[in-house]
Amino acid sequence: PPWSDNPFLMFYSSHIAHCPLQVPEDRLEPFLNMGDDESLCSAQTASINPDYSSDFQCRATYSAMVSALDSNVGSLVDRLKETGQYEDTLVVFTSDNGGCVKLEESGGNNYPLRGGKYSDFEGGVRTA
Repeated sequence: PPWSDNPFLMFYSSHIAHCPLQVPEDRLEPFLNMGDDESLCSAQTASINPDYSSDFQCRATYSAMVSALDSNVGSLVDRLKETGQYEDTLVVFTSDNGGCVKLEESGGNNYPLRGGKYSDFEGGVRTA
């Protein structure tokens, strides 16, 4: 195939796992067993979910978003393998920061690292 002999750069910049926390219902369903956790991230519920309802589950939603991101990246890797490009491809993951310092500000959690978003501690700068 013509694409296998030509170098290329693909930049995939996902907004998944970022506010506003939202995910299609079919992606959320597997995580609904996490229980009612709204009190853990209620400080920004209005910005996380403008259509807030009493059944909003921020940790389940955040977990479903990360799962969706994993699925998206998996699809890209699968396509690279299908086209015979995987062995000659460098995949780099990077991020801008860790999750929020206070759990009630989002569905993220940096444990066991100290600090988070807006922090110079490891929880704010370490992403993997």
